[in-house]
Amino acid sequence: MYGHFVPQVYQKAWHTANGKRNVLYFNKNDLSKPIDNNGGNIENNLGIEDLYIFDQSDYSNGLIADERQLETYFNHEIENKWSISLKKMYDMLSCFRNQNMRRVAIKESDIPSSFTHDLLSFVIIQYFRIKKNFTKAENGIIDFILDICKEEYSKFTGVPQGKIPDLKTDPNFYNSIWKSILLNCFEKKDSILDVVSNKLLETCSVVVFTIDSAYPTLILSDNPVIWNAYANKPIKELESGVFMPLDPNTLIGIMNFGIDSNIKKGDYVFIKANINFFKFINYLLLKQSDNTIGFSNLNVEKQISSSFNKQNDWDSMFF
Repeated sequence: MYGHFVPQVYQKAWHTANGKRNVLYFNKNDLSKPIDNNGGNIENNLGIEDLYIFDQSDYSNGLIADERQLETYFNHEIENKWSISLKKMYDMLSCFRNQNMRRVAIKESDIPSSFTHDLLSFVIIQYFRIKKNFTKAENGIIDFILDICKEEYSKFTGVPQGKIPDLKTDPNFYNSIWKSILLNCFEKKDSILDVVSNKLLETCSVVVFTIDSAYPTLILSDNPVIWNAYANKPIKELESGVFMPLDPNTLIGIMNFGIDSNIKKGDYVFIKANINFFKFINYLLLKQSDNTIGFSNLNVEKQISSSFNKQNDWDSMFF
């Protein structure tokens, strides 16, 4: 079973004139031409065979679940709600554009019920469903726990630590942990989804950057969430936050909006984006992608720029 690490329901926003399920995919190291000039079906792209399927090695490692349970949860609890979330977002964007203003804020109390929860769930799960992001986030904690378990088992049984299998070097065991933690997001409270969501909502507003154009700007990445909310910010040029394109013209930022004291946590801010800011976001998306990006037409190279001036390309959107 082909497991999409970037869901089809997300990819289709970048469709070409060839159809709602057709996107031009590019090798990240050669943007001069697409992998196929006719584009590719989203069903067959940005995925790996049996990526989230539970197999015998998972069961041997103690994971108890139906083999397709994680795929089912992704589909029903996250992806099926995405189109609904986008429709609500587009309704709010339409109101924002009709007011012809550079910036509009909406209080949390005026946001549709559960909307923020569904939106954040999609973004957070999207980040962690890519294993290298999970590895970056857990930052060696799993190895640390396994070392403690190994030491305690040795004390309890008298078996020398050198005789105990080193699970840290077992990729199947790490895979099982990763899939188990993803599964917990749908089955248990205090999951990584709950912890991260609550942490973000404690201090963050939702900032929606958009441009008034039918011409696409933002790219589709095979790793579409820019996580700049660690203690040490990996991207110094960006404000602290989590960023992800919603479509080729809209970017969501979950961030501490400290520019205006009237904006509180949970509020939404809609901002007309600076095109150079979007092109820099594309540069970051390209840089962190594994292999592939997508776009709606052949002009993807023109939408990417590594230059970024904070005053001109960021501050100008707010002041």
